[in-house]
Amino acid sequence: MCISHRGGYAQVKICQQNVNKSLVTQSNLLHRLNPDKCDVCTIQEPYLDHLHNSCATPSWFTIYPNEHYTTPEKTRSLILVNKHMSTCMGAGTLRIIGCYGNSGKHWNRPNTDSQHVQQQHTPRGHVASLPDHEEMSM
Repeated sequence: MCISHRGGYAQVKICQQNVNKSLVTQSNLLHRLNPDKCDVCTIQEPYLDHLHNSCATPSWFTIYPNEHYTTPEKTRSLILVNKHMSTCMGAGTLRIIGCYGNSGKHWNRPNTDSQHVQQQHTPRGHVASLPDHEEMSM
C-alpha cells in the first residue's frame, strides 16, 4: 500500500491501540492488523519480553523510543511502520510526535481525542501529533 494523496497532501492511515502490556491483547491486534489497510500502528503500553523486546509480524518495522535500550522499564509506547512505507515515501519524511501524560503533573497538550490525529504539512515533510505517545525518531 502506498500513501494516498488527496488535495495535494499525503494521507497516512494510522491505527492506535493500548494493549496494557498483555501478550494476548498485542497478539490479537497484530493478527487483526492488515498491512494493506494501515500504514502505521502505534501501541501504548506494549508487551515486552524478558529481554525487553516486543513482538510484531513480518510486515512491520518496529520503532522503539530513543531511550528504550538504556531505560527499557520506561518504555510506554512503540510504533509499527508498514514495510511498504519505505518504498512509497521516497525522499519524504514522516515525523510522529506524541505526548504521554503523567498523573499528578499538569501540562498542556494539543486538543485531540484518541481517534483524532493532527497532521501538518511542512517543507521538510509531514508531522502527525498523536495523543498519549512518546516522541520517537524514524
